[in-house]
Amino acid sequence: LRMYWDGEEAPSVEAPLGDFFGLGHGITKNYTSAALMMSPEDGRALNCFFPMPFCGGARMEIQSLAAGTVNFYFYVDYEQYDSLFSG
Repeated sequence: LRMYWDGEEAPSVEAPLGDFFGLGHGITKNYTSAALMMSPEDGRALNCFFPMPFCGGARMEIQSLAAGTVNFYFYVDYEQYDSLFSG
């Protein structure tokens, strides 16, 4: 998994997909935390809720090194603001 913000040439985030979503040793279990969630019981849905502010654009890449076909579904939700704000 690689994430680039605002035209960066090097990724701001670069991590194995399972590690990013908190999958220890590739074992799927339901869990919920403030920033991450895995469900349903068979562990097919991985969600993250990290704030990732950017100004002019974002690009996310997934690279598979699997020998066979991998089915992959994704959904990116975002909120747009006029300016950054503090909490």
